[in-house]
Amino acid sequence: MSASPRVPVTTPPGEPGVAIRGLNHWFGSGESKKHCLIDNTLTLMPGELVVMTGPSGSGKTTLLTLVGALRTVQDGSLRVLGRELKGLGKIERTQMRHNIGFIFQAHNLFDSLTAIENVSMALELWDHSPEERTRRATGILGRVGLEERIHYKPQNLSGGQKQRVAIARALVNRPRLVLADEPTAALDKASGREVVTMLKELALQEGSTVLLVTHDSRILDVADRIVNMIDGAIASEIVVEEAMTICEFLSKVPAFAATTPAALTEISQKMAKEHYRAGSVIIRQGDEGDKFYVEPQAIAAGRTAEDERQSEFRPPTAQSVPRVDSGHPASGSFDKVPEAALSFAGVHNKYFAVLMRGADPASAASMRGAHWKRLRDEVFARANPEKTAEAWHFMSTEVVLQLQVPPRGETRMSAYDIYAGPKDRAEMQGDFADHEQLVVGDQGFFHSVAHVLLATLGFFRGLVGNWGVAIILLTLSVRALLFPINRRSQTAMARFAKKMKRIQPQIDELKKRHADEPDKQRKAQAEIMQKEGMVPPLGGCLPVFIQLPVFIGLFSALRTSFDLRQAPFFLWIKDLSKPDHLLALHWNTHVPFLGTIDYLNLLPILMVVLWLWQQMTMPKPTDEQAARMQKMMMFMPVVMGFFLYNYAAGLSLYMCTQSLLGIVEQTVIKKIWPIDDTEQPKKTDGFLARMQKRAADMQKVQDQRRRGGGGGGRAAAGARKKR
Repeated sequence: MSASPRVPVTTPPGEPGVAIRGLNHWFGSGESKKHCLIDNTLTLMPGELVVMTGPSGSGKTTLLTLVGALRTVQDGSLRVLGRELKGLGKIERTQMRHNIGFIFQAHNLFDSLTAIENVSMALELWDHSPEERTRRATGILGRVGLEERIHYKPQNLSGGQKQRVAIARALVNRPRLVLADEPTAALDKASGREVVTMLKELALQEGSTVLLVTHDSRILDVADRIVNMIDGAIASEIVVEEAMTICEFLSKVPAFAATTPAALTEISQKMAKEHYRAGSVIIRQGDEGDKFYVEPQAIAAGRTAEDERQSEFRPPTAQSVPRVDSGHPASGSFDKVPEAALSFAGVHNKYFAVLMRGADPASAASMRGAHWKRLRDEVFARANPEKTAEAWHFMSTEVVLQLQVPPRGETRMSAYDIYAGPKDRAEMQGDFADHEQLVVGDQGFFHSVAHVLLATLGFFRGLVGNWGVAIILLTLSVRALLFPINRRSQTAMARFAKKMKRIQPQIDELKKRHADEPDKQRKAQAEIMQKEGMVPPLGGCLPVFIQLPVFIGLFSALRTSFDLRQAPFFLWIKDLSKPDHLLALHWNTHVPFLGTIDYLNLLPILMVVLWLWQQMTMPKPTDEQAARMQKMMMFMPVVMGFFLYNYAAGLSLYMCTQSLLGIVEQTVIKKIWPIDDTEQPKKTDGFLARMQKRAADMQKVQDQRRRGGGGGGRAAAGARKKR
């Protein structure tokens, strides 16, 4: 029986070799159902060799078999060589496999066939002559180093040689897609690199796509990309060439000279290479990195003797001194920090810190105070002679050490630890618990709120993989939690406004009647308000007051969070911790308080527009004073937009989402679910009603006293006149 000729599949130009979108897979059903792949998205292009790593059981092999059309796609999209695999039947999937080369952990050779016969079996799927099959099989076996063993059967080959035969069989048809599961597991280092190099050459020369699953760290540098899978989900994706460039750069920096290659690799994965055209201004020396956070700063923290004697843990008192550019040389002590027991001291900027502390109790006790000092930026001063007085850009901290001289012939050692790294809360606490005070100080009074918000953002980011989307989800959550309070407040205000509209003619009549007597006018108006039970709802501003700590906490969190540093969103927004920088302007307005506008930031402008739109969708108050207040509030968005123009894009994104949700609530939700403004019966036993009655009673007593006092005064005057 001979196989019918097969037509090779050609990937259309620009089409990915493999395109995975939202791929899920599970085994079992009901209570025994177990998810092994969770919402995976990945693109593999022709000519690319991608290595997939991850612990055992993470789903690598399952993904490989799905891409190889060995399993049925259950959920999501999986396009291979330009064809969607979801929905394909068994016969169609078999036809797809003819265009894929497989290399599995088990070589799966026929024991009764020689090496060349095993390889020729793959060629029989195509319309090749016997001579062509022999030529191709001999050539590929020679490339894997088995030219002298082409007539050996598997039982006469070593484990590594059997694996080479399996590799040759997978590559002999020059497939458009090669899937390899641990192809170098049974090979030595040299042979393993040779095989992977061969796969890389195939990818480049033939435009094939290669996906290789491995635990072999010796071959990772050959890959174009490294994809790491954990617990059924793609956790990270590294462009190898870029990571190697960053590692090479870091290795030449003196600060990283003693860093191990493994540590450099880990650092490089958290960095990104950016390209700039010649002549582009990346940063100007002396420019402020963030106008809302002055950097660098000197810091010291310490405890009093009383704090040291307490059994429970008490955080140290910390004090930061920011730089001041203009002026003259200056230095000073940290007057708010107890010197009896200095915990740590150093310098820090927005995202990094260098801090010194005692490595043991005796060494810590030798730290007897600290002083800060301003340092001159000589490079800036020489480049800008006219701004010499503004060149105090740096800060230093000097620690006072009181070292005990040991007796003659003895030695005594004091050791100190230096933390030089990111201002990441977990990292700093892991190094030394007291370091948390630096983060607390950065986040200010609402540091607890900021900590909760960052934890919530981290949770959402873990779900969606993007900090910007996480901010949107946080906004939705806050809005959803406040919706019942908002709804109740809006209902109370709507009922008050409707009742106010009903009695407004009576109030207007009173104003005309007592136009020249303001006291009588106020008294008569108060009587009407009391009679109708008109108590202004106190909850009108409650949602705003509740959201205020969230706003300030997010303001602080986005300002200093190391996790959000360089976190992109979409399109032009590359860093949520900075303004969105849509367009470079460098426009000198010559206007006080404005100065030079370096960038056009779109999000703050959009934020102002949405704020104004939200204000216009709100119901118009019937009360004159409330109406005037609402008109005044129309200017607040413009003021806030001006204030936050150069602030983090993440905060603008939060405010834009908040306003957009407010507009939806006013224009959509209220139409679907209208506010019930039906007037309610007058409450006589409520707290506000009792307070109002008490105020009215007190007013009556005062009026009686005023009338009695006035009469007595007139009688006394009459008596004096008669005498």
